Amino acid sequence: KVLIGKPSGTLATLGIKINAEYNENITLLGYTEILIKAKQLKSSLLPYYNCCEGRSVYEGFLASCNAAFPQYVEEIKGISDGSGVAFENLFLLNCLNEMLILSKKSTNLDDTTGCTTVFINKPDLKILVHNEDYSPNMEAYVYIVSCKIDDNFVKKNVVQEDQEYITAYCYPGFLPGGNFGFNNHGMIFACNGLYPTETYRECIPRRFIDRSLLSVSSVTQAVKILEDNRHGVAYGICCNMASVKDKDNMWALEVGPKHQHYLHTIPQQNDPKKDCHYIHVNTYRHLNIEEFPAVTYGSSAHRYKRATSLPPPRSVSDVCNILGDTDCKEYPIYRTPRPTDRSQTLATAVFNILENKVDIHLKNTKDDKGPSFSLPLNFI
Repeated sequence: KVLIGKPSGTLATLGIKINAEYNENITLLGYTEILIKAKQLKSSLLPYYNCCEGRSVYEGFLASCNAAFPQYVEEIKGISDGSGVAFENLFLLNCLNEMLILSKKSTNLDDTTGCTTVFINKPDLKILVHNEDYSPNMEAYVYIVSCKIDDNFVKKNVVQEDQEYITAYCYPGFLPGGNFGFNNHGMIFACNGLYPTETYRECIPRRFIDRSLLSVSSVTQAVKILEDNRHGVAYGICCNMASVKDKDNMWALEVGPKHQHYLHTIPQQNDPKKDCHYIHVNTYRHLNIEEFPAVTYGSSAHRYKRATSLPPPRSVSDVCNILGDTDCKEYPIYRTPRPTDRSQTLATAVFNILENKVDIHLKNTKDDKGPSFSLPLNFI
């Protein structure tokens, strides 16, 4: 099951309230300890953090985030206060890929945490559908949070109001925004992690970019956040977006290291004889950026190849059949752990813009007769 909560407060108190609301079912401290004891973190990240170079990289990321997005540093401090997990460990989690690459301990990141997203944009159907793929160990810890945030910090760099309203599918310890969610401006988000071979010190880690985009009121504002970010971005992400206010277009915003970004628009297709869909996985489709070989030849490549080989989707059920496909035994679209692919599809979100709702499936959408639950897009 997925827990749903509606806490409110300042960014500094939100983490405390979330932990208090979920403490019987989600022990953030316990989960973070699992992460810290994991082989990759224990053998690579923490030793790197404890050496002079690693500490310098950490301090560089922290300084950049304090300068560009101090409100989200405060949010992590609130999570720390609410969970009892050291702030340093939580900040490290939110710089995970960047720190691993800079430590030189991870020379070929795979796309274990990747996702698959499919759009349809035609006059009678406008949907953004997203498979959320992550480690199967996370399944028991996920939650959905719908927050009202009252804080002067909200004004800085993102929106001009004192209040922020977001709903997001979350993993404990991580900032909201890296998965799927929506906000009070009618903006809808679903993220695909991207895996360039290079990352950069003293730039903004992708988790902080994810969080900032979750707050925007328009695609124009999303692009402006990237353009105004003088620090640059440390790593890669694709933020797939739709809007209940601007129903004509949908968007895939690819972000690369430093100041690289590209906004791809998916316009409404009025000709019933033409394809009306768009697919994005964990590889760059528009920016020319070198990626890790495991991404180029692994799950992402196979998922995209299989998805584009199926009949072009024109309905919700067509998209659900694509995202539930298990035909490729090594790298299926709907993922379950196996020797070649360690990830699992934890949830599928079907955002229906015309019906103003999101259906969330916790089982394979190809076989699932109905969603596990639904939320109105004005749930906040």
